Parts: sequence; structure tokens; C-alpha cells
Amino acid sequence: MIEVGLIGFGLGGKAFHAPVIAAVKGLRLAAVLQRHENTASEIYPGAKVVRTVEELLAIPSIRLVAISTPNDSHFAYVKACLGAERDVVVDKPFTTTLAEAKELAQLARKRGRLLTVYQERRLDGDFATLKQYAPQDATTNPSLILKAAQMPGYKSIIEKAIADSRKSGASRCGGDSSCRATSPGTGCSPRTTSPARASR
Repeated sequence: MIEVGLIGFGLGGKAFHAPVIAAVKGLRLAAVLQRHENTASEIYPGAKVVRTVEELLAIPSIRLVAISTPNDSHFAYVKACLGAERDVVVDKPFTTTLAEAKELAQLARKRGRLLTVYQERRLDGDFATLKQYAPQDATTNPSLILKAAQMPGYKSIIEKAIADSRKSGASRCGGDSSCRATSPGTGCSPRTTSPARASR
């Protein structure tokens, strides 16, 4: 069992990170850094609410930390967690500067820690739809799919995807009214049908 600490319990932490951590077999939400409230422990009674990153990192059983805080705080939190020998998942954007990103990547390598950015958007319906129409070499790299979508030469590909989606009359999830992917030109993945995703 991997014990996880969550830094931040705003929209990202509450609607995305905490539910996923709680649902994944082999993970346990051990503690949540929530500065002023205790709602995390009300929703997840097994999780301890802490007020500082130092308090969270003082819990020796925590091996992994998920960070869901404002962008300009990512660097300091990631650096503290890596320095305390923890693996880290951080919300996008990773950092606000390239220099910070390089420093953290180097620190993770030096410490032998896992460091990754939460990239759930690759599972969204728009990516799934574009993958159906993008060139083969783009389908293995989500950033290439976005580049393809922005290149003038691929305008016709995007227009075809939109036309096909409109022609089919429904998204792949069956056109659930709560699904944001029912808008023209998008596909759908099961994840996009959740109320939290729909209200994002």
C-alpha cells in the first residue's frame, strides 16, 4: 500500500486528485494539507488534515505527494517534497519557468525520485477524436496532436472531425446531457461524463 499526501484541497484536489487516490487499489490518502478548513477529513475520514508542508512531510509513511495548488507555488512544494525523499505528482503547468522545471528534473534524478506532471487531458474526448484523424506519427505523442491541430495543413482534418461528429449526432458516451463532449467536434471518453468534469 502506497500512502499518499495531498497538498491542496481546492477544486483540483477535491474533485480530481483525492477521488482518484481513494479509488485506486494500492493507494491510500493518508494526509491532506488544507490550510484553514477540515473538509478533507470530513469527506475522507481516514485522512489526517495538516496545515503545513513540513507537517505533511514529517509523516514517515507517506511515499508519494500529489500537489494541486496555484501554479506559482508548484516549484517550492515540489522541491521540498523531493528534498524529503518523496515521489511527486504535480498539477500542470509543472512550473512557471523553464529554469525551475530543469532544476526540479535534475533534483529528482539526483535523488532517484519519481517526478511527473498530472496530464489527464490526454484522456479527454477532444484528444481521442483528434487521434482518429491525426497522422500516424502524431498518435503516440499528445503534443504532436495539438501541433497538428494548429497547423494550416491539417485544417481539413479538423473540419472533417467536426463534420463527422455532427453527422453522427452524438458523442461516443451516448450524448449524456452532463457531458461537455457533446459539443460539436468532440468525442468523449468515460471520464468526461462525471459531474465534476462536466462542471470544470
